[in-house]
Amino acid sequence: MSVAGHGGLVILVARHQDPGVDPDVATAICATVGLSRVPLDWGHLVHYVRRVKGGAEMRSRFWMGGKYVAPRAEASLTDELETVAEGLRRLGDGHARAMVVHCSQEMNHLAAFLPDIFDEFQRSE
Repeated sequence: MSVAGHGGLVILVARHQDPGVDPDVATAICATVGLSRVPLDWGHLVHYVRRVKGGAEMRSRFWMGGKYVAPRAEASLTDELETVAEGLRRLGDGHARAMVVHCSQEMNHLAAFLPDIFDEFQRSE
């Protein structure tokens, strides 16, 4: 598992390959999303990347708020943590739109340099 943080968020990435995904065709990046300063997770994400003619295609899915809000394994749900959790349980349309904008910006940024890195380190076929 690895941890990446940005703007008060932490993304806990599971480093396992889904046994149903052929790594020569696609990969699934699965993660839990939480807060970096509070031991509280508020969702899950999957980035599914598959090879297509001329490159790759990525589809992302997010499960956020509501029943997906939970304290991290080492934390107990105190009154203060419950107050934060209650706010996260009510994530709305604005958060969904913000995720769409974030993903668009992030993928545009990554597209600027990932193809060069791929070409430099491409697996021998």
